[in-house]
Amino acid sequence: MIFNISIKQDVINLLKIYNVYQSEVGGMIFGRKRFNKYILMTLSFKKGKNTSINFSNNDKIIYQLPEKQIIIGTWHLHPMQFEANPSIIDLQQWKSWGKKYIHIISTKKEFRIFNSKGECLYGYFFEEM
Repeated sequence: MIFNISIKQDVINLLKIYNVYQSEVGGMIFGRKRFNKYILMTLSFKKGKNTSINFSNNDKIIYQLPEKQIIIGTWHLHPMQFEANPSIIDLQQWKSWGKKYIHIISTKKEFRIFNSKGECLYGYFFEEM
């Protein structure tokens, strides 16, 4: 299945800002989706623990959706990794939701977007600052 992903600059800027955290942080990805086309428009923020962050269906309740946007996935930081890859826990959690969400994992140098099966759909390297 082919995915078309468009990322607003605000999303990239927020991921760069959140990269200063030494613990895992994350949140929901808001945007628009039509068939296999995703437009990532903004992110919410949630602080996790030093080495983990968990999401549940209850998390969706605490976020007010931006106008004309839906939750299209989750994002979180892996502060100790050089390559943005899902952990076993990430894969188990994504599979348990049974939905067609996409997921961003970010490191200090890059972020990657994955489907719920853990297949990489997109990669982005942050510019050196």
